[in-house]
Amino acid sequence: MMASSQLSALLVQHIPALEHELPGCNQPAALPDLLAAFAAYTRHVALTGRLPQLRACLVLANQLLQLNDPALTAAVLHGYLPALHLAELPQDPQLLEQFMPRPLSQACARR
Repeated sequence: MMASSQLSALLVQHIPALEHELPGCNQPAALPDLLAAFAAYTRHVALTGRLPQLRACLVLANQLLQLNDPALTAAVLHGYLPALHLAELPQDPQLLEQFMPRPLSQACARR
């Protein structure tokens, strides 16, 4: 199982702007808290039309699914994805297809 400190470092490595968004500056945050902050950031960039940042977030979420860590996969599928509130995001199927990697897209379709 990936430690929350490892996840935090991975998130910030791929998306430096998350450094100021993630909880746990003074003490390690729990995995669900980290993914909730990541989801809030993803949602924010989607709603504000920052497409390169949206793509980076979705690619990173996809990479998290591919780490073969059951706890992390469950947290992404049952924490991160629901927190995105995909139904409330701008509904442009071509945009989502273009920006959402296939495994993540399939996970969303199952929800």
